[in-house]
Amino acid sequence: MFTHHALPHSHALSPRFPIPLKILLLAFCLLLLLNLSLPPASAASLTVNTLADNTTNGDGFCTLREALLVANNTATNDCGLASPADDTITFSGAGTIHLTATLPNLTAGAGTVTLDGGDDIILSGDTNNDETGDVRVLVIDSGANVTLKNLTIRDGKADTLLFGLLIGGGVFNQGTLNTLNVNFQQNRADYGGAIYTEGTANLTRTYFSQNFAEVSGGAIDNASTLVTTQVSFFSNTAVALGGGILNFGNLTTMGTAFYDSIANNGAAIYNDNTALIADSYFNNDAAFERGGGIYNANGTLTVTRTTFSGDHANGNTDGGGCIANFATLTVTNSTFSYCQANSFGGGIYNANQATITNSTFSENSAVLGGGGIYNLMTLTLINTILANSAGGSDCVDMSFAVTAQNNLIESDINNCGLVPGVNGNLIGQDPLLGPLNDSGQLVYPLRPGSPAIDAGDNAQCPATDQTGLARPQDGNLDGSAVCDIGAAETVFWVYMPLVIR
Repeated sequence: MFTHHALPHSHALSPRFPIPLKILLLAFCLLLLLNLSLPPASAASLTVNTLADNTTNGDGFCTLREALLVANNTATNDCGLASPADDTITFSGAGTIHLTATLPNLTAGAGTVTLDGGDDIILSGDTNNDETGDVRVLVIDSGANVTLKNLTIRDGKADTLLFGLLIGGGVFNQGTLNTLNVNFQQNRADYGGAIYTEGTANLTRTYFSQNFAEVSGGAIDNASTLVTTQVSFFSNTAVALGGGILNFGNLTTMGTAFYDSIANNGAAIYNDNTALIADSYFNNDAAFERGGGIYNANGTLTVTRTTFSGDHANGNTDGGGCIANFATLTVTNSTFSYCQANSFGGGIYNANQATITNSTFSENSAVLGGGGIYNLMTLTLINTILANSAGGSDCVDMSFAVTAQNNLIESDINNCGLVPGVNGNLIGQDPLLGPLNDSGQLVYPLRPGSPAIDAGDNAQCPATDQTGLARPQDGNLDGSAVCDIGAAETVFWVYMPLVIR
């Protein structure tokens, strides 16, 4: 007779008695299937339907302030339920939102947020519409990823201290900031009139005009990573450093233009770390002391395929109408024109280490010497033209530490100590430059018969010239392709007659 022996009651209830493995596996599979059956979270679309700035719950109007609360996962009756999904905020109308206070911080919990103004929205820090900024517009916390599109941020003012400083009049960023087709106008702060960023900032087709810093960084103060692509700076001012950009991080500018920037040092850019300037343009920027275009204080500055025109340094010491260099400078395929220094170095004032390759200096001036370049330390010149200096001669060297290969310097005196014919250098010859010409970039073309044509060193030529034309070309049609001296390569086209049969 089969006898059933039940487990003792104490064992059946004991938490020490293990749950069978099969049951655990079955439970796990059920949870997995349940999770897979749920629809994925989708991006939330929020529509702001008023220009008012309040958080009046239940009035039927979704304000921008309320929409940002929802993006931060705080529900409101007027904008909908909070969601951990990414958020896109748009506007149903057009006009100016006069903020009563800084908008809610976008936090790490907000995730990815896109704010699209549809080209019709202005976010103004002018609370009472008296054309004077009163409050900062936006703060982006660490961990948040924010894209601003098709809108204007105007009249922002750093009204409250962040880390003990009045920083970021328009936007203070610690997360990731992306902009596309955004205008920053008339914002102000002590540091970073429009933007102060210590996170990552990627700015594309963005415009900065008439922003102001009481200390430094008239438009932008960058303490981390900043990339600008097709960005324009107009009439931005800093009392001390960097009327356009103050850089203490890693800066990359591509296709970026600076016009009429003003600062005591580094009118357009003051660099104190690492900066790459590519395919860019500097025009009529003015420093009261040094660096009409760029002041390179520390770190590394690399300039390629860029034109400086009409920048000036007005100080009575040092100088650098286009660039004042006190660190490491590398210039390639670039043009320096009409730059002026009230003291030394109309084009470049070099007080440390500079290497200049396939570049053209023309019509620059310096009152006390070195219309093109004034060198105090270590200078390397390769395939470069210095000519037509309006004052101060083409190249003045005070270091006796110039290394030069295949250059053309028009001055037969004050030519940085170069000897005609040695190392392929051409001294005392007119390069026969054409007028400054827009060939995709502003460059000085070489006229037919220029001694700079096919006179460079192929081993040290860049693969293309400043306009993107391949090097080397056979510019003098002698059957040998040799790099030209200067920023612009010459190519002669042979046109065959059209024959109609």
